Amino acid sequence: MKKILQIAGLLLLLIATSISFFGCDKEEYGTFGLSILPVGYGDGYIVSKGISDTSGELIIPEFYNEGPVVGIADNAFADCDELTKITFPKTITYIGSEAFKNCSALTELILPESVNRLGSRAFSGCSSLTDLLIPERVSRIGQSAFADCTSLETVTLSRGLGYLNIGLFAGCSSLKSVIVPEEVTTICPSVFSGCSSLTEVVIPISVTTIGESAFAYCTSLSAVTIPASVTRVGDFAFRGCTNLSITVDLVSMPLDWSADWNPDSQPVTWKNPS
Repeated sequence: MKKILQIAGLLLLLIATSISFFGCDKEEYGTFGLSILPVGYGDGYIVSKGISDTSGELIIPEFYNEGPVVGIADNAFADCDELTKITFPKTITYIGSEAFKNCSALTELILPESVNRLGSRAFSGCSSLTDLLIPERVSRIGQSAFADCTSLETVTLSRGLGYLNIGLFAGCSSLKSVIVPEEVTTICPSVFSGCSSLTEVVIPISVTTIGESAFAYCTSLSAVTIPASVTRVGDFAFRGCTNLSITVDLVSMPLDWSADWNPDSQPVTWKNPS
């Protein structure tokens, strides 16, 4: 009998330790059952799914054990296909790779102003998202972070971005217009590949490089102006853009432009920059 009581006591201790590791009260700790781990001595905590119920709204806590919750772990909530809304605290600075990948029911995404980094494929496959605002402090977004968000129609990009990473919005077939921030110097390969509803894109004079297949198969794009600042355009940059007319603010093609930058021979007007 004594041995049974000792075992029962040990089990209760283990359960208590587990509960203290996971969030408990929703107001203080966010959604019940989240796994909250330290990222370094005094550097705060990161969150992942743990045993939480991720249907409906997910609430990320602001503090845990008197320390700030600063990040979302890699793959933390990937494939949580019943998640519809996320409430982030103002302490979050980064969201890990594939953190919310394939959260196909997610309809609302409000990123806090504190965020400065988004990991690769962080929100890829979130097929119910319709609009996106990237906060001004965001200076780095990983590859394909919003790829295949097939309902995404409008995007406002951060002025803190120096480049648009590979495949950033690839396959966003509902995206209609994009204004590239004036601080961007590079549009990497396949950024807008397969954005078949894209009708307007503004490329600023800060851009010097347009990567391979950057606008491939943007079949609704009817006009684009490439500024004189662009010194390199990669292979197949405008492949499959069957309705496109291109204006280039240069007299002739620079040496570092690929010979196959316009493989379908869409009409091009060369001119002196005004």
